[in-house]
Amino acid sequence: MTITTTVVGSYPKPPDEGLPFVVRQTLHKLERDELTVTELTAAQDDLVRAMIAEQSDAGIDIVTDGHARWDDILTPFARHITGFEIGGLLRWFDNNVYYRRPVCVGGLEWGGPSTVEHFRFASSVATKPVKAVVPGPVTFARLSVDEHYGDHREFVLAIARVIAQEAFELEAAGARFLQIDEPALLGAPEDLELAKQALEIVTGELKAGETEITLATYFDDAKRLGTELYDLPADIFGFDLVAGPENRSLIDQLPDG
Repeated sequence: MTITTTVVGSYPKPPDEGLPFVVRQTLHKLERDELTVTELTAAQDDLVRAMIAEQSDAGIDIVTDGHARWDDILTPFARHITGFEIGGLLRWFDNNVYYRRPVCVGGLEWGGPSTVEHFRFASSVATKPVKAVVPGPVTFARLSVDEHYGDHREFVLAIARVIAQEAFELEAAGARFLQIDEPALLGAPEDLELAKQALEIVTGELKAGETEITLATYFDDAKRLGTELYDLPADIFGFDLVAGPENRSLIDQLPDG
């Protein structure tokens, strides 16, 4: 049996002990107009190179860019979606980190790629396959504020249509591994059928058998979803065995094939 390894979440933002916080310092200087966006991009590029090299040196088979350019998983996408504004800071689940809550104030439309150029750069400096990552529609909706649709289902499906365009562009750029993060689904079993509809939209325009889809859940166990989780359109299901040790029993019920 062959086991393929990959990284699931964001890399820690602080550097190794004793090294300077280059990206953070660069961001502060940019805020004070002491340098340019080009210089910030160069600092982020260097960080991506270092993160990919560390993964490769550790023997990881499918690497990521460590989300080096992200403040959180939602903001980079919300900034490129017409109809979203960026709200205030909220705690990211029960972790000691925060995210900026997107606020939907109008009909959602894809405003251009959010991560395609980042994926291309990571692929250009990596010697291993690079995995692209996008937020799942249910998680995106549940961590946002809807001031436009007034209907949870319509809001989720509108987000799904936008994420589907991003996924299509990532595949066109060469992504053969796509991770969709749906941690909020674990606390919303009532959204399971909706999640299936939404993920069918996200993956519907991808070429069959060409891009491997991972559905990543974390911070909890999936026992309330049960084996119906496996009906969702994904090739791989990611479970958190630290925060959700009971996921082991669900893994044992993985359908054959």
